[in-house]
Parts: sequence; structure tokens; C-alpha cells
Amino acid sequence: MLITPRDLPSIAQKAVEQVLRYHDGCDTGLAESYKAVIKDRIEEILPLKSLAADPAVANLEIVSDAALSFLDAYNLEHLDHPLNQRWLYISVQALAAIDLKPVLVCGDVRRLPTPSLRQAVAPTDLIADCTDDHQPEATRIDTDSGPNIDDHEILAAQIPTNDDETEDERVSDDDYEPRVAKTPGAAKTPRARKKRSSGPVVARGKDPWSDEEIRRLIKMKVQGQTHKEIGAILGRSEPACAIRHSIVLKEAEWMNFAQAYREKRAAGEMSDSDGENDEVREDEVMEESDQTLGDEEMTQDTEMEEVEQMRENEGANEE
Repeated sequence: MLITPRDLPSIAQKAVEQVLRYHDGCDTGLAESYKAVIKDRIEEILPLKSLAADPAVANLEIVSDAALSFLDAYNLEHLDHPLNQRWLYISVQALAAIDLKPVLVCGDVRRLPTPSLRQAVAPTDLIADCTDDHQPEATRIDTDSGPNIDDHEILAAQIPTNDDETEDERVSDDDYEPRVAKTPGAAKTPRARKKRSSGPVVARGKDPWSDEEIRRLIKMKVQGQTHKEIGAILGRSEPACAIRHSIVLKEAEWMNFAQAYREKRAAGEMSDSDGENDEVREDEVMEESDQTLGDEEMTQDTEMEEVEQMRENEGANEE
């Protein structure tokens, strides 16, 4: 049967009357005002049909939407016993599909088994028989009784979609790798954790840094050596050298020292070997200074002993 736009209002009105008869429990018919609401809504949204890929599906959607316009008017006048919106929409759609899209409602339905025909049927067997994994025949399309549904419509209804998934996150068929099925109860093999190497093990890890070590650290960093190489020379770990270097460069004293050393090297006044010689000379100066301080302390001790001895002698003479 060829459906024209003039047939849609009558189909919608007939479906709404059937639903309303079930809802109210009596054959009240449809008031003319309600029929006008349905007709006006169909005329209003009928231009959308030109955008649809399937005109039959478009007709079904237009009729179902017009039923919702009737519902809005009906519920305002029946606040004590309103119609359920979703129930009305589904009911009208199912009734109108008989005329507009028969392929959606055609086919056989799998019936429940009759207990009298199966002796000693256990409840569990009955449930298992009704809930098996076989596809119900109601979902099969009867191609002889109506037009075929495009394959993309069937697949769109069966394939789940993830709205949060972006196009870049979808894996193509070429990139697909079959997953190995996991055996239930199989023991998991523990992964060996890779140990991180932080340089040679040193005994001075917790010793405080001296000024001399900090100077050598800064000079070697200016010369381009890595923290690992510096750690091997100073006898400290690589992380310790990295942390200490980041700390001292925040202090004004060492910032000035590093800047001065860098400028001397850039001006050619000091080479890397000169820096090493300076370190040796600084060590010698420190040793000489320590020796001088030691000699001065010994001299002061000797003088104090002589003064005390003189005082004791004077006291003995007075007695």
C-alpha cells in the first residue's frame, strides 16, 4: 500500500484512539480538538521527511511525534489520570508500523513451552530452555512480506558505540592483534622489576659536603662533565651530585663562584688543567695553614706553662 502525506493524520489518530481506549477502558473516541492537534503537528514537521534516507521510517517517526503533541494537550485536561509519555510513544509506533513499516513487526515469535507436553519438567530446565543463547525467530527479517532494511541500519542497532572514544583512539583492522585467551585459574608469573643504577656504591653517601668538594663539583660541571663522572671522582653517588649541584647554584656565594670560573674559562685565563692545579695548590695552602695554626697553638701552650711556673716560683720565695 502506497502511503501519502494525507494518510499520516488518519494513521496517527487511529493509533492514538487504540492506546486511549486501552488506557481509559472504554471507547470514548478522539475529540476533534485532539485530531486537529495531531494534524497540525504532522504538517509542521513533514518537511523533515526530505532529509531522511528511508521515507517509511520518516513517516513512522512523524506519526509518533505527533502523538506526543496530543499527549501534551490531553494531560493538561486529565491531571488526575495522565498518559505516560514513553508508553504512548512506543504503543503508537508499534501500531503505526503495521501500515508504515511492516518489516519491523513481521515474523514469527518463539512461544513458551507448554508444561503439559513435557513430562516432569524441572523449573531450572524450563528457565534454561527459555533463556538459551539461540536467536529468537522474532528478530529475523521476513524479506517476503515487506521491503528490506539496509544492512547499515541492522548493524547500527547491534554494534555498541562509545561516545567518549575519539577517532584517533579507534584501532584499524591493520593494527589489530589477536589477544591470547587467558586460562582460568592460571598462575600469574611475577615480573622481574628492573633495578635502577645510581652509580657506584660509595661509603661517603651521608657525609656532609665540604666547601672544597662543592668547588670541585662546580668546576667539573662547568667543564662539561656529567654527574656520574663527577660522582666517580668525588666518591659520591650520581643523584647526590645532581641534588647538591642544584642546591648550591641557588646560593649567591656559589652562583658568583660558578660565574667567575665560567668567565675565566671563556676568556682563556684558565684551562681545565689550571683548575686542577689550583685545586692542588688550594689543598697545599690548607695544609700549610693547618700546620701554622698547630705551631701557634703549641707556642701559646709553652708560654702559658712558663708563666705558671714563674708564678709558682715567686710564691715559694715569698714563703
